Amino acid sequence: MNFFFTKVPTQWSPKTAVKLPDGITLKPANRVQIRNYPGPEAITYFDTLYFISHARSVEEHIDKLKRWALFHALIIDEHICYFIENGRLQRHRQTSRMGNIRRYGPANAYVVDFAEIARQVYWLHEPTTAIDYRTLYEQFETFNGEKISLLRTYLLQIEQSGFMYQQYSLFDESRTYWQIAVYASVLEAIIGHASNCPGSVTTCPICNKHLQPHRQKSEREWRESYLKPLIPDQAIRNEYLDIINTAYNQIRNPTAHAGVMPIPQYLSPLAGTTEVYDTSRAIQQFPMDKSALFSLVISVKNITRYLLLYKLFQLNTFPRLIPLKVTQIEDEPNAWAKRSSA
Repeated sequence: MNFFFTKVPTQWSPKTAVKLPDGITLKPANRVQIRNYPGPEAITYFDTLYFISHARSVEEHIDKLKRWALFHALIIDEHICYFIENGRLQRHRQTSRMGNIRRYGPANAYVVDFAEIARQVYWLHEPTTAIDYRTLYEQFETFNGEKISLLRTYLLQIEQSGFMYQQYSLFDESRTYWQIAVYASVLEAIIGHASNCPGSVTTCPICNKHLQPHRQKSEREWRESYLKPLIPDQAIRNEYLDIINTAYNQIRNPTAHAGVMPIPQYLSPLAGTTEVYDTSRAIQQFPMDKSALFSLVISVKNITRYLLLYKLFQLNTFPRLIPLKVTQIEDEPNAWAKRSSA
């Protein structure tokens, strides 16, 4: 029997081996140091796991790895797609025995029981529902092309990851605008639109040209009616609506239709002080303040992810949005602010 295996960096590593459908097994590996991530000269520590597949060839193993990566990236809110696309996961080894695949090096630091991963799926929140990784993957294996396409669109990253040299970036804010536009397209696919009014005239009686019908309610009203049964807490629901409407009306539409994008600046706080960007401030200041724009893209991404988890896996958890905190740690003109979403 042939087993192929690849060591994969992960935010959360399994406590014990996890068997998945299609001949896939995840085994805990070890803590590693990854250089030049998320930018040049940076060093980041990750747990790792072994992605093991029963496959006839390395090509089949890679196909299984790439498909599983889409699932893992959504469920654990992971960086795995970046590692694959940037060629960091090209070492695939083969063995005849599963027992030959062992951990070498320091133990993982963030070990999780994959039979209960709710807190990892909704990190920084306390969900009340139980979530089993294997059960979700079994659902994932049944997805049709439309669902996979929606997931791939959500995971598409336009932003640069090398944050260390943002002062030299020409298009950083433009990439952020387009990233929000991508999320808005996923939101539109999930939320949909109100039905057309039965009284709409769809064909011109003179030239037989098809006309644009009008809908029974406005887009804002439709989005609110969609979210209302999902999010009973009105304060949280209103925050989601404010972010979604901003993503549609102030980002997606001007960016995709008119190519108009403001150019915000970094407005760093005084050394030793912290600025807080809640939903209201992010919406008001994103055209002129890059920290507000960063806060906005995080909120849009999180809302899109929560709604996608609901649509794809029926996970009905919609946490509050956590403000972004920006702290200036040095009193120098070129010092970078420390950003935190907690």
